[in-house]
Amino acid sequence: SGMLTSSAEQRLSFKIGGVIRKIYVDEGDVVRAGQLLAVLDKTEIDAQVSQANQALLKSERDLARVEGLYRDSSATLELLQNATTGRDVAKETARIAQFNQQYAEIRATRGGKIIKKLVNEGEITGPGMPAFVLFETGKDDWVVKVNLSDRDWARVSTGMSAQVSIDAYPATSFPGKIT
Repeated sequence: SGMLTSSAEQRLSFKIGGVIRKIYVDEGDVVRAGQLLAVLDKTEIDAQVSQANQALLKSERDLARVEGLYRDSSATLELLQNATTGRDVAKETARIAQFNQQYAEIRATRGGKIIKKLVNEGEITGPGMPAFVLFETGKDDWVVKVNLSDRDWARVSTGMSAQVSIDAYPATSFPGKIT
């Protein structure tokens, strides 16, 4: 006996943490690739994007000011280099915030079935914590995980054929292959 599962099981999660604002699917729902499954409250991430953009604008003003002073020999090379580095850091911080803003939602990576919903609206979730388990449900996406004794394990090899019986289809035997 064994456990029927999908060869393409995925644990879907948010890249960033936050409060879950809305969940659009439930356990058992069939989803298509790209479908929106859940979103976080974006108040905090939108504020971070705004803050990062403001810091970038300030660093660009500071750099322009130091460049003018450097041309007039009123600022040192070190001040110019520090202002340039400050602008570059602010630019990357803004880019990170904008990237994270895109990942304040979960979309199905492929078509399949939501077999487990691990979160609810209003809960706080952390980055990378699974929110859903998605099984791809195509024709050839199923596997049966079987525990074998040492004796049985020694008798099978990769590529051998197998016949699979499932309680849900008692009169049908499915062809399989050992992997």
